[in-house]
Amino acid sequence: MKVLRQKRVRWFFAGTLLSLYGLVHANGLNTYIVGGAIVTDDTKYPFMVSVYFDAIGANSFEPGCGGTLISDRWVLTAAHCLYNNDFNRPISVERIGVLLGEKDLTQGQDGNFVKAKRLITHPEYDAETNQNDIGLIELLEPYDAPLALVPSVDSPVPVLGEPGLVLGWGVIEESGEQSTKLREVNLPVISNAACFPFYPNQFDSRLAFCAGGSKLGGQDACQGDSGGPLLVSRQTTGIGPVYIVAGIVSYGDGCAREGIPGVYTRVEAFTDWINSYTSGTLEYNGQLDAQTVDNTIITQLAVNSSSTGQLLSGQVAYFDVTGARQVNLTSLSGDADLFIIDDADFQDISAELVRCASQEENAIDICVIAEDQPNAYAVVYGYEDSSYTISTQLVSGTADTAMPLETGAQLSSADIGGGALSGKFCLAIFIMCIFRLRSRTAAQPHSVSP
Repeated sequence: MKVLRQKRVRWFFAGTLLSLYGLVHANGLNTYIVGGAIVTDDTKYPFMVSVYFDAIGANSFEPGCGGTLISDRWVLTAAHCLYNNDFNRPISVERIGVLLGEKDLTQGQDGNFVKAKRLITHPEYDAETNQNDIGLIELLEPYDAPLALVPSVDSPVPVLGEPGLVLGWGVIEESGEQSTKLREVNLPVISNAACFPFYPNQFDSRLAFCAGGSKLGGQDACQGDSGGPLLVSRQTTGIGPVYIVAGIVSYGDGCAREGIPGVYTRVEAFTDWINSYTSGTLEYNGQLDAQTVDNTIITQLAVNSSSTGQLLSGQVAYFDVTGARQVNLTSLSGDADLFIIDDADFQDISAELVRCASQEENAIDICVIAEDQPNAYAVVYGYEDSSYTISTQLVSGTADTAMPLETGAQLSSADIGGGALSGKFCLAIFIMCIFRLRSRTAAQPHSVSP
C-alpha cells in the first residue's frame, strides 16, 4: 500500500519524536505549502488560524495544523487534525487551542490564543480512507475578525480549472523544515477523473476534489498545512471580493511531486452539517446551480457494431452500450482500458457505479454485462496514447469464459475521433483508477504526523 501524507506536523521533544496528541494519521500523510510565497501583508487573510496541540499534557502548545475562522466562535479544519490515530479516538479538547490574528509564528502568542471549548469531527470520518475529513473547533471565547464564507449547498465551488489559494505554515519541501511564516500558493482545480488514478482506494468526488499536480511539480500543500483552507475568490455586489472556503487540506502522495495532485475536502458537501452546529457563518450564494461539466459526448453503440477511435493519455470516451451482453476493447496501439457503469451521470465518481473493470496489459479487454442490468455505458480510458476498436455483441458466457465474437455476426462500424472525448471526464476515471493502479497505491493526509 502506498503511504499517503497527512498534513499535520511532527515535533521532536527531548530528542524523542512525539506524536502530537491525536496528530498521527494511520496513513502518514504530510502537508506543507511548497513552492509558494510568504504572506507579507498582515491585513490579508484575517480568518486564517493556526491550530496548536499540547502533545504531552503540560500546557505546552505547539502548532500542527491550519484552520479557518467561519464565525466568531467556530474554526473549520480537517477531522484528522482532531483525531488520535494511535489510540483510535478523538483528541481531548483540553489539548487544543488556536492562534488567531498572527502570520509569523516566531512571535509566539502575540496574536490571540484561544483554547478550544468543543471539538467536533464528522460522525462518518474514516481514518483509513480519509473520507469525510472535516471537523469543527468551538472556541472558549469569541474572536472578532472578518470571516471566510462557506459555499451554499446550491452554489458549488470550486469550478474546474480555476485557481485555488492554499494557505499554511507547513514545511516548504517534502521532509523539510516547517515554515514559521504564513505562506500561500495558487493551485489549479483539476477534474475528478484526472485525480482518481492516484488515489483509487480513497478518493470520492462527492466528498473531495483535487488541485495541483503540475507536470513539473514544485507546488503543493504539505506537512503542517492540514486543515487549512483552499480558497476561491468571488466578486459580490456592494462588498467587493470575498473568499470562500472551497476545500480543506486533507491528504496527498508526498509533497509537490511531479504530476501528483493533492486532495481537499469538498466543503460544499458538508455545509448543512456545518450549519447544524454553528451560528453566525456566512454563506456564498452567488453562483447557484453552477455548471462545471464539459460537453460530454456519449456515442450510441448498437449491439453487434463497432467503433474506432484515438485517445491521448488520460482522455476518456463514453459509449451507450445498453442491450449488449459483452463489450470488447482492442488496443490497436498504446494501452486503453475498459469500464462498464450503469449511470450516465459522469459528474460524480463512485466505485459503486462500476459493474466491470478490465485493465489488461494485453491488447484485448472484455466486459460481460449482466442480463438484469437495464442500462450500460462503456468508458474507454487512455492509460497511454492509444488507438482502439470497441465492439458489442450478444453472448451467453460469463466473465471467465467470454471471448470476443469471431465471425457470428456482421459488425457495422463507425469512426470515432476526438469528438467522443471528454476533457474533463470527472466520473469515469475515478472509477477506472479504483481498479487499476498498475504502479500506484494509496495516499495519505496532509497534516503533520509525528
